Amino acid sequence: MLGIGTAARVARELRRDIVAARDRDPAARGVGQAEILATWPGIHALLAHRVAHALYGARVPGFRRCWLIASPTPCTSGACP
Repeated sequence: MLGIGTAARVARELRRDIVAARDRDPAARGVGQAEILATWPGIHALLAHRVAHALYGARVPGFRRCWLIASPTPCTSGACP
């Protein structure tokens, strides 16, 4: 079921991802969490995956494959051919 618990889980995982990016990426040292969230392509890809997975797990009928969320991500994250 998609609800507050699912949104809280996605937010918690996103916070962990941002902290991991700040700790492991030398370019992210001294950069705020908001800037990492707004500009790091890897964080965008992870967020799209987490949202798509939450929708898929909640069996939202219009998003069974979640291609609307996951497919634009490679182009916005710089991985577009």
